[in-house]
Amino acid sequence: MAFQVQYRGLEAGHRLGYRGLERPANEVWPHAETAFEVLDVFFGVVFTLELLLKFLGSSLEFFKDVWNLLDGLVLAIWYVERMTATAFPLDPMILRLFRLTRLMRMVRLVKIFEQCDALYLMLTSIRASFAALAWSSALLVLIQMMLALAMVTIVEPYLTNPNSPGDRYDVYKYYGTFTRAMLTLFEITLGNFVPVTRLMMSDVSEIYVVFALIHKLVIGFAVVMVITGVFIQETVTVAQTDNTIMLTQKERALNLHMSKMTALFKAADFDESGRLDRGEWLQVCDDYSVQLWLAAMGLDVSNAALVHELICAATGLEDLCAKDLVMGVARLKGAARNIDMALFRKDAGPYNGA
Repeated sequence: MAFQVQYRGLEAGHRLGYRGLERPANEVWPHAETAFEVLDVFFGVVFTLELLLKFLGSSLEFFKDVWNLLDGLVLAIWYVERMTATAFPLDPMILRLFRLTRLMRMVRLVKIFEQCDALYLMLTSIRASFAALAWSSALLVLIQMMLALAMVTIVEPYLTNPNSPGDRYDVYKYYGTFTRAMLTLFEITLGNFVPVTRLMMSDVSEIYVVFALIHKLVIGFAVVMVITGVFIQETVTVAQTDNTIMLTQKERALNLHMSKMTALFKAADFDESGRLDRGEWLQVCDDYSVQLWLAAMGLDVSNAALVHELICAATGLEDLCAKDLVMGVARLKGAARNIDMALFRKDAGPYNGA
C-alpha cells in the first residue's frame, strides 16, 4: 500500500508540474500498476483463506475475537471495492475511503508487538498514562491559548497601522489570528523558536525577546520536562506492578540462571559422565575466576566443600546432575543469610518440641 501511495504521489506531482517530476509515474515505475493489481488480488486471496481456516478451526469462537472481526471487516470492504471497480463505477472519493480502510490491517501489528517485551512495556505504559497525558495536554493547551490571545491582542495595533515599520505580512503569518498564534506558540515550544523571535524583534520590537526567552524557559523547558517526568514515573510504576512484565522478568532471570549453571556444569564435568561429584566441584571452584563469577551471582564458594554438601543434602545423593546444580545454586545464592540458614538447618537437624 505504501508503494501505491508513493506511485499516486509521483503522478500527482507530475500533473502539478513539480520540479524533478517531468515524467509521468508510469514511465518512472513501468508496469507498477500491473504489479499492484496482481499483489492486491494475491493478498486478498491469502487473507480470505486465512479467515476461512480460522473459522473452520474455531467455529463460533471465531466471532468472539475482535481481531477476527476486524480482519473480516477489512476483507469485506476489499471485496466491495473489487466488485464495484469491475461492475459499476463509484465516486473516486468513496474509492479512496475504501483504500484507507486497509490501514486497519496495521492495527493487527499491535497484537504482534505485545509478544515483544520492550514494545509491550511501551504500549502498557501508554495505556496506563493516558489520564496523565490527557490532563497534561489540557494544561499545556490552556496555557498556550491564554498566551495566544495575549499575543494577538498585543500585535493587533502593529498590524492595523499602515505606517508600521517592517513586513506586516510576515508578522501576520505568525500572530495574525488566534489559530496562527496557537500554531506559532507550539512551534516555539517544541521546535525552533529563533526565526519567529528574530522576525518579531526586527519588525515589531526588541522587547519581544523577553517574552520569547521566558516562554522557552518556563513552557519549553520546565512544563515539558515535568510532563516528561510524569510519563517516566508512570512507566516505572507500570513495570513494577504489571503482572505480565513481572512474570516475564522472572522467567528471563530464571532462564539466564539456568544457562549459566548449565555452562558451569559442562565445564566442571571433566569425565563427561553427566554427574558432578565432589572432586570435580572442588576442582572447578579452585579457579579464582569461577569464584568471582559465582560471587557476582550471589553465591559464596569460599568453602566449596560445604556448598557441595548443602546442595547434595537436598537430593540425598553424593553427586549432582545439571538440574540439581541449577536448583541448588538458585536455593543458596543471594545474601549470606540464605546459605547460613541452610547450614543451620543441616547442623541442627529436625527439631522435636518437648
